[in-house]
Amino acid sequence: MKEELHKTLVQEAGEDTKDRYDYLRSERGRDVFRLYGTVSQISNVLPKFLYLECDAIMDEQRYVFEINYSNGAPKETIRLEGSAITEPKTFHKALLSKTGGGTFYGSAGNLKYLIGHWLGNKILKISSVPYIGYVPELKAYVFQKHAYCGGKEIPINEHDYFEIGKQGIKTGLAGIEINTSGKFSPDWLTDYAKAFHWQGIAALAFFLGSLFVQQIRLEQKSFPFFELTGEPGAGKSTILEFLWKCLGRDEYEGFDLLKATQAGRRRAFSQVSNLPVVIIESDRDGEKDAKQRQFGFDEMKPFFNGRGTGTLGVATRSNATEEHLFQGALLIAQNAEVDGSEALLQRIVHCHADKKHHTPGSREIARWFERQRAEDVGGFLTAALKAESAILDEYRKAFVEIEARYSASEALRNERVIKNHAQVAACGCALSVLFPVFDQKWRDGLEEYLLGRAIKRERRLLADHPLLEQFWDQFDYLNDISTEKGKPDRLNHATDDAVIAVNLNHFMELSRSAGQTVFDTQALKKLFPNCKRHKFIENNKVIWSKHENRSYKCWVFKK
Repeated sequence: MKEELHKTLVQEAGEDTKDRYDYLRSERGRDVFRLYGTVSQISNVLPKFLYLECDAIMDEQRYVFEINYSNGAPKETIRLEGSAITEPKTFHKALLSKTGGGTFYGSAGNLKYLIGHWLGNKILKISSVPYIGYVPELKAYVFQKHAYCGGKEIPINEHDYFEIGKQGIKTGLAGIEINTSGKFSPDWLTDYAKAFHWQGIAALAFFLGSLFVQQIRLEQKSFPFFELTGEPGAGKSTILEFLWKCLGRDEYEGFDLLKATQAGRRRAFSQVSNLPVVIIESDRDGEKDAKQRQFGFDEMKPFFNGRGTGTLGVATRSNATEEHLFQGALLIAQNAEVDGSEALLQRIVHCHADKKHHTPGSREIARWFERQRAEDVGGFLTAALKAESAILDEYRKAFVEIEARYSASEALRNERVIKNHAQVAACGCALSVLFPVFDQKWRDGLEEYLLGRAIKRERRLLADHPLLEQFWDQFDYLNDISTEKGKPDRLNHATDDAVIAVNLNHFMELSRSAGQTVFDTQALKKLFPNCKRHKFIENNKVIWSKHENRSYKCWVFKK
């Protein structure tokens, strides 16, 4: 039969091998081939190899196939591990798990032929990144459906990747969906200011700045953390949810550190680039799991300069490790103000939402912002990325001027505090690129508001946390009033006159009997290590009381 086929090919196409192959690919050639051969189905789908997807950060690669169905179902794209195409059994399992009923019953020889056909020619390699947002190497933004580079929007192609210059790229992150097809109108800014006042404008400015945070860090070496606190009903959650909708993300406010494991936190910090990372309600106490209470905001100080989110060991026999860089902008939203080391507090621009500016009509205005969806306002993201050059130019110009004015203020001395607040104010000035209404009056108002916040931040750095101030005032008061059994300094159990040793249970007992405030001991324990009024020495130290013939476990401070 093989000789008869060869004879027919010579008659029909001649002696040239290339001409014969071309002939067999034609309709007439396929008919001739069927006359001299037996055709058996080995799969109910037709896999077409498209490209090799490479993730340099994770050191992984996937083989991407277009799957065409014999039953008329729409074609789809799947990604397979290299191990999935090594033998017929694994390829069959991969098709069953990745497609809508695809199967493969061919032999090892059949698969070997297919692999040679798929991989025998030059392979197209496409880069994949394990996050969404800005890719510094390309100076481009990559999301699920669109990419942006040099102010231009690039749609995804039919094979699910973006062509940027001579480079193909896509995101491998599936957990966060950003809608890049929303609308944008600058008309809502005036109502936004009425509803959320200057703290809302400052948060909007920070969100805008977060879209360009790596470009800013590249030039200025740092970008501040933003803290938004507020009393219940002041609009804190509404602000954050609306601003996320402006970036194309519905029904999201942030993630709770106390509900995340250490590995989960690390992944959350690494999922985005040039986007905000929002931490919510992380100030609660009384969690049963001690591991959850071990997290401290001081761990995030390296994020200020865009450094690592944590070191992981690589599963090899070597000493290799990997550390993902923090590529976003950190925002902390909770009811209580963050406390920590002086170095941490210097990195924070703190704004507090209250109800002082609320009017009878502001509630209805705020409800309009609650009703919006990403499809209604998410075009803010697209508008900002298309205006990247203009926004950064406006930011640079405004920052130089505002930093100089803040530096000239007699109330400010800390250079880091000055720089951080000037950066957020400059981001606010850049809002004028997108919102024509944001004129010099708005600029001056935001600059003045953030100057006030900078002054409060410096005062906060020089003083203890308000809760600690209240504790020590109450401690001194209880020590000064009628002494217990004629014993002076009754709350201090230390025999050493240079220190204070206080047992919290004893302190709480005397507070109750004197009708004073009963403090949250967990909150106090978190604050004590950063105490300035009386420097913290150690905790849980067993002290033999100078008042009683017994010992107490005490928190020890310098007098």
